[in-house]
Amino acid sequence: MNNLFEIEINKETNGCRITGITPRVRVESEFVVPESIDGHIVEGIASNAFQRRSFSNVNIMARIEDIPEGAFRSCKKLTYVSLPDSIKTIGKKAFYNCENLTEIQLCGEAHLYFIGVSAFERCSHLKELKNLVACDYIFDYAFANTDCFKSVNFKFTKTYQKAFIYSGIKELTISENVKYLGKGSFEYCHKLQTVVIERESVLNRVPDYCFFDCSALKEVQIKGVNSIVNHVGDYAFALCLNLSVFELLPKKEIGDGSFYRCSYLKALNVDQKVKTIGTDIPCDVNFV
Repeated sequence: MNNLFEIEINKETNGCRITGITPRVRVESEFVVPESIDGHIVEGIASNAFQRRSFSNVNIMARIEDIPEGAFRSCKKLTYVSLPDSIKTIGKKAFYNCENLTEIQLCGEAHLYFIGVSAFERCSHLKELKNLVACDYIFDYAFANTDCFKSVNFKFTKTYQKAFIYSGIKELTISENVKYLGKGSFEYCHKLQTVVIERESVLNRVPDYCFFDCSALKEVQIKGVNSIVNHVGDYAFALCLNLSVFELLPKKEIGDGSFYRCSYLKALNVDQKVKTIGTDIPCDVNFV
């Protein structure tokens, strides 16, 4: 007999959705979301169902597809979460402000559809999403202020505004999957040192403020042949004070302040068909 969870029964499927934890019931630090409750298959979790709880480890065994909005928001003692391979989406602020969360483990190789707005924002100790192979969409501020998140070792298609702002990533590879980067996607990533764009990349634009004040960034490399980047936006690499290698060959436009105060950059190669070169280029421009 279930005494822990508050649930809603789906009369059509006889499954259930967990809406919360029964008031005044003591919750153990080791917390399990089971596959079924009193014979009802767990089909989902309601928004904010477990927010501000004190458990440290969470094992979700239910074959659910979504971690909804605010599900584990501000669970400040939470350190570890295991998710089933059925998960497709992680919603808005699902783990927001879980300041001691260090690891999310997905069971089996996982391909997510999206990671929502501020899903892991202020998870300052988050190191990795283990077994995550790919994610189509990474929304605004998804990994903001995740200081220990050292590498984006999964493939993604689109990032939106400030998705990784103030994160601790050190290396970034832009693969052939990446079609779009949002404004300020990697702004203030002060530990980022290297950006590699793979030769099959279809990325057309480096947006405004994309790498603004990535003060440790030294190299932007092309792996193989030149990319098809046509536009480098306003202040895209401004205040990248250590940038000395820039192998991109912009073909149409360089925005204002794109390389503002990049004093280690000695020369900038651009396509001879470039129509617009903005202000504050700190070095010689070579048309090739």
